[in-house]
Amino acid sequence: MRIFLVDDNAVARNAIKAALQRHRDWVVVAEARDGREALETFSDIRPELTVMDLTMPEMNGLEAAGRLTEL
Repeated sequence: MRIFLVDDNAVARNAIKAALQRHRDWVVVAEARDGREALETFSDIRPELTVMDLTMPEMNGLEAAGRLTEL
């Protein structure tokens, strides 16, 4: 499974990435630090799953998730 990880906290991102990648068939294909960066990156990678923090600066995860579903 191709996973896109979005979180403004680098420590949290690394911990989540490590946990996700324990599964043999799961790979984090890209990361973003906020909702705006997620929107810029999403179309290029077309992940099967996006794991996103809801409280982030610039654009929160809820707003970004809504916009991602429109792509």
